[in-house]
Order: sequence, then C-alpha cells, then structure tokens
Amino acid sequence: MEKEIGLIVAVLFSLGFCYTFYRVVSEIRVDSKLNVVDIACMVMTIIIGSCVGISGDLEVLPILFAMGIVVWALIQIVSIKSLMKNEVSVTARVVDYHVRTKVIRRRYQKPKKYQVYAPIMEYETDSGTVKASYPVFDREKWYQEQDEWLICYNPSQPEFFWFAEREGEMTSKYLLLIIVTVLITFVTMIMWVVEKNA
Repeated sequence: MEKEIGLIVAVLFSLGFCYTFYRVVSEIRVDSKLNVVDIACMVMTIIIGSCVGISGDLEVLPILFAMGIVVWALIQIVSIKSLMKNEVSVTARVVDYHVRTKVIRRRYQKPKKYQVYAPIMEYETDSGTVKASYPVFDREKWYQEQDEWLICYNPSQPEFFWFAEREGEMTSKYLLLIIVTVLITFVTMIMWVVEKNA
C-alpha cells in the first residue's frame, strides 16, 4: 500500500513539475516550444521521481525535481555559450517588435495583463538577409525602430544573434533560475531537517 501511495504522490509531483517546467520555458524562450533536450530532461526526472516515490523516500522528490531544473538550465547555458564561440559582427537595424502579453495571477485578485517587448532585427549575412527576434524580453521598448546596432551572430545559425558586448543577457535568466531554485531547495531542506528533529 505504501508503494502505491508513494507512486501516486510521485505522479502528482511529476505533473506539478511538468507544469512548472513549461511555465519556466515559456517565460524564458521567445517561441516557448519544448525541444528534444527539454523533453528528455522532463522524462528522465519523472522516471527517477517515480522510482523514488515507489521506494518511499518522498522527502527527496522536491530536491530531485530542483536538480532536474538546474541540470536543464546548465545545459541551456552551455548550448548558448557554444553557439557564441563562433561569431560574426555586423550592423543590424531595428525593424519591429515581438510583443507578448503576460498575465499576473494573484489569489483573490483579478488577473493583471501587461506586455513585454523584444526587438526584431534585420541584418545581412553570407546566406542573405535575416530578420530575427531577440530572445530577451523587456517591459520597455529600449530600441527605436530604424536605429542601427552592432550585433553578433553565429554563421551556422544566422537567426541566433546577440548585441555586441552584452553577451550576459543571453544566459542571465538561466543563471537567475539556478540561483532561485538552489535557494528554494536549500530552505526546503533546512525546514525538513528542523521538522524531523523537532
């Protein structure tokens, strides 16, 4: 009976993890689509979580899922850094904005909507003219349309670009995600230890 209860708890935690994971991806990415690495991290974490749930060590589940998010974020950072190694500098023009509507939901309050913006840049590459959206959103339109900025792009993936001398923006949200996840997990572990020893 304990194994069945453990499995049910693990499944519920897994569903919560999948929802949280998707929300994280949709916040960070422009297109909010899951790729192969995302799905692989989710599946592996859920499988291991289910095994842990069956074994009865349910207190380990939050730590396990936190580790899944941290590993995923590290993979994203490494992937971005590898793409940024091979760069070509070029002048790009702001042609439009990618606009997304966000919703803040608070208990006992009406949802509040607001918009975030990412500049769409147009620039010339060896393979032709490219028009791509910057993967970092902001609440303000910091770039005027038709203004020109120096950017860098990867020749093998020309739509992947970043603003020159601002490489940190590409990985800052992933780093923040790691820090927040580690802090929450650390606090959870302390609370669990205190409660266990009380």
